[in-house]
Amino acid sequence: MYKALLILLISLALLGSCAPSQPTAPVAPVEKTPLTPSTPPAQVETIPLTEEDIATSFNLPYVASFTVQPTNTVANYPATLKWEVRNATDVVIEPNIGIVEAVGSKNFMTPMGNTTYKLTATNAQGSVVATTMLTISGALPSRDVPVIKLFTARPHIIKKGESSTLTWKTIAASSVTLNGATVQAEGSMQVTPVDTSIYTLIATGTDGTQYQAVTVNVR
Repeated sequence: MYKALLILLISLALLGSCAPSQPTAPVAPVEKTPLTPSTPPAQVETIPLTEEDIATSFNLPYVASFTVQPTNTVANYPATLKWEVRNATDVVIEPNIGIVEAVGSKNFMTPMGNTTYKLTATNAQGSVVATTMLTISGALPSRDVPVIKLFTARPHIIKKGESSTLTWKTIAASSVTLNGATVQAEGSMQVTPVDTSIYTLIATGTDGTQYQAVTVNVR
């Protein structure tokens, strides 16, 4: 009897293992969401700084202009200095002018020899220097006397290691020198001074010589 029961149990087990399995429900495919390309960042336009922007970033005075007219004349002849300074508490012009307002002009009689006028603008953060030169040629200005139409330093305030561009234009000059080196009648040059420096342009012609100077301030 035990043997017959064992055979019955084995038969039932075999029947269960052979039963058909229930069908598996199909798995729905996972829908892939297409990637949206990222929008590139907008390009920021770089606006070059002006000289006044640079001076403002240091909170220093800014000399907008400083000129003498005429630039080439004779001794004891009427001339005029003109200037415009911003963000300065004190403005001094040398020689023989003294303390002045931030914006103004000064009429004077020309001295006996060539003279470089220096304007120093000061505030709590420091000082900035600008120069302009008067040439006493011994003759009244004529069309044959060389003329310095333009001589600038841009920017005229820089940090150590930075550069400034000197630009000049002369007329009726047979020779032109910049700090002693011969240059073309019209041109430009980059300079990288270690300290505040004055650059002098000299234009020479058949009827005289004209000088002009600019200052690059190093902070």
